[in-house]
Amino acid sequence: MSRCGDYGDVVSDLLSVVEARGYADVANALLGIFGDDAALFVIDHAFEQLVEVTTGTNGGSARLLDDELRVSMLENRPYVDGSMRWVPISDREQPVLVVRVPVTTDLPPDDVMAQLGPIANDHRNRFEELERIRRRSSMSVAAEMQWASLPNRADRLGDYAIGSVLEPAYEVAGDAFDYAAADGAIWVYSLDGMGHGLAAATASVMALAAIRNERRRGGGLDAQMAAADAALFDEFGGDRFVTGLACRIDADGVEFVNAGHEPAWRVTGSQASRLELTAELPLGVVGSHEYRLQRQGPLDGGDGIVLFSDGPTNSHAPDGTAYSADRLRERLEAHWWKAPLRTAHEVIADVLGFIGSGKVTDDITAVVVRRETSAA
Repeated sequence: MSRCGDYGDVVSDLLSVVEARGYADVANALLGIFGDDAALFVIDHAFEQLVEVTTGTNGGSARLLDDELRVSMLENRPYVDGSMRWVPISDREQPVLVVRVPVTTDLPPDDVMAQLGPIANDHRNRFEELERIRRRSSMSVAAEMQWASLPNRADRLGDYAIGSVLEPAYEVAGDAFDYAAADGAIWVYSLDGMGHGLAAATASVMALAAIRNERRRGGGLDAQMAAADAALFDEFGGDRFVTGLACRIDADGVEFVNAGHEPAWRVTGSQASRLELTAELPLGVVGSHEYRLQRQGPLDGGDGIVLFSDGPTNSHAPDGTAYSADRLRERLEAHWWKAPLRTAHEVIADVLGFIGSGKVTDDITAVVVRRETSAA
């Protein structure tokens, strides 16, 4: 029987989740909240499978995350499948765990559900079993380092909703992204390290650290990119570089710095256009380049900015046909009004489907930022 109808019991169970001393405590406490008929699942890194969370260290059965269930999780909403309901437990906008309960089960109040996700996400990083269970393939050392440096794949910062995807999830080595809220603005970044593998991942993570360091000192986009340029040059002497696109969004407009990166896209209403941004030197080439700001007008409600790595437009079908910018535009427009996490996934899923049986030779990244309210 579910305890969800008794708020006092739910609060008690919530505290037991907070105070969990191990993986089994987390599983038992969460299942205690949702009742005897509940089952708990974790989403794998590639967002392709749900793996049951049990008190065993290897987890239970796995289920493909496909069709309407996948769509619901990407949109962070429950899904009813016959007599069962699948409910995401989310850290803000990012699903962390999924609970399956009978449709007759009373769920905890919204404020309790909102607290479960961040707690579960912390525990996923704290207790290795949860992370082990969600891995359905071996992860490279480069990917391990990369993922440890990145923010959540989805979030809501003020008026802006954000969704991102990075493929191939278990072998990524070179691409990185970041976003943050600071000084009344949203800051968004896409980085692509030269080459592929551990060296490329090291360079992109170093660039990301330099950008964050300067941002937290109060520096603007130009100063942040200059700091990354200097850090990489000091370490590699110009032998290794990272392309990067940095973006700052506030009510007055959008600013960019483009360090040799794939151009950004802007969506106005339902129309997507590739911005003609001047590409300057990649980060790490000279160590002393002075980057300049490039400005665009403000975003209205429903408008947004999308950053891609060069992975999509460098992709090819098995017959050698290139994935075109026109196709990227069409896919972006077709999925624009969905949740940003789903928009990012649907666009990149189209790229991967286009590649088909061909090998993914480059990391593929998308970061979608959409303004959810109208400009004042």
